[in-house]
Amino acid sequence: YSIVDYVITRGGEVRYFLELKIRKETVEQVKTYGGLMLKQRKVLELHQFSEAVKADVWVVFAFANGSGDVLVAQPRHLLTLPPETPPRRRNYRGLPTDEEPVVHLVWGQHLTQWRM
Repeated sequence: YSIVDYVITRGGEVRYFLELKIRKETVEQVKTYGGLMLKQRKVLELHQFSEAVKADVWVVFAFANGSGDVLVAQPRHLLTLPPETPPRRRNYRGLPTDEEPVVHLVWGQHLTQWRM
């Protein structure tokens, strides 16, 4: 339940923090669903964390179970996105987190492809 998944260091100094979001489907499949969502709470927490530790935080979306495309976004660029009610999940669990407001990320605007 940590706020980020990985810390990237160089020369013993913290450089970046990564929050991973692994998607089973390919980018093309996810695009047919309309796009990517993040909990608004998560965006705010990651931004506050970034400000507190004075290091960049990246949200990393890995597709095809992590073996496909990798797209990234920085929470500081998502702060102005309006919160929306999330669509009902196919596998609705009835958890309070299922009802939390989300923000929708726009392909090509909020997401950058990482080439490896």
